Amino acid sequence: PFWDHHHPGERWGCKCTCEQTDEPVNDLGVHDDIPDTASKGLHGNPGQTGQLFSEDHPYYTDSYNGAKKAVLNTTSKIKKHRTPEDEENIRRRWVERKQINKIVKEWASQIPANDIRNDAEYAARIILRTFGKDIGLPRIVLKDLGGKTKRGITKANYSSDIDVLRININKAALKAYKQNDEEWGWVSQNNTILHELSHRLHSKYDSRFYDRSMQDVLLNRSYIKQHLSEYALTSRAEYEAELISGILSGKKYPDKIIAQSVFARSNSEVGKILIKKGRDLSPESV
Repeated sequence: PFWDHHHPGERWGCKCTCEQTDEPVNDLGVHDDIPDTASKGLHGNPGQTGQLFSEDHPYYTDSYNGAKKAVLNTTSKIKKHRTPEDEENIRRRWVERKQINKIVKEWASQIPANDIRNDAEYAARIILRTFGKDIGLPRIVLKDLGGKTKRGITKANYSSDIDVLRININKAALKAYKQNDEEWGWVSQNNTILHELSHRLHSKYDSRFYDRSMQDVLLNRSYIKQHLSEYALTSRAEYEAELISGILSGKKYPDKIIAQSVFARSNSEVGKILIKKGRDLSPESV
């Protein structure tokens, strides 16, 4: 009965997920007499109702008269004009996403900490959906890489020579992992695993991955700090990883930032995808 009225995401901003398992049913915290208090528009279970939003959602209640009919007309036209090829492409993408989700779950399953495992799944899913399953994923090694030093705390690192992603299981590192370093501009985005997988992408398409210095980045340091991140100033490899991970997390960058990347001069498909996704075309960025 509980799942007839509740589902993850029933509060605005909720980041809960739901996954079917083979574990036996338990009654922890579940009471049939507790009323359904979901936010308006999020009542019910979409798997049973077939509705992402229930009828009391503001999308319905606050819309103009005739909006529902207009939407239904539009969707019916879209379906009507779908070709068999369109239907096959939709089916193929659905199958591919299901395969990717399985690969990602299995790859990250050995990570014991929930927040790190969730970040790893998110990062890997972005990589595989963006570049395809053939790009692969590195082997994960759980290791105590030490606690806080003068240079900070290593949360994870990637070794290109053996294609291994090491995740620091030191207690201090696990605690630091929860900090949001993006808030004060140190990093372009806060998913450490996505950053390390970006190192992997860079190493695959730049033969001078370890040799490049910041001397060939022809930009003012304050400009890089303002438009990319402060961490990008520490080395050429970090500049690339900060840019790649920022792009993959949905950010756009000025041409001046993009132009300094090795991928801006690359003919690889990966480079073309990254540059297209990351280029800010707004007049303010020129």
